[in-house]
Amino acid sequence: MKDREVGIHVEHLEQWWKGLNDWYVRLSKKTIGQATKMLTKRLTWVLQHCRQME
Repeated sequence: MKDREVGIHVEHLEQWWKGLNDWYVRLSKKTIGQATKMLTKRLTWVLQHCRQME
């Protein structure tokens, strides 16, 4: 499995994915009247890659 390939425990990968997914949800939500966010390269990466997982 991927965890053995990269040498990271499954629990760590699960927690990392949950945090990344939570971050994506917060980034993708838009509230009424909210200004457009200036995204860093890292935030853009999160939005692009997590959007593909939906």
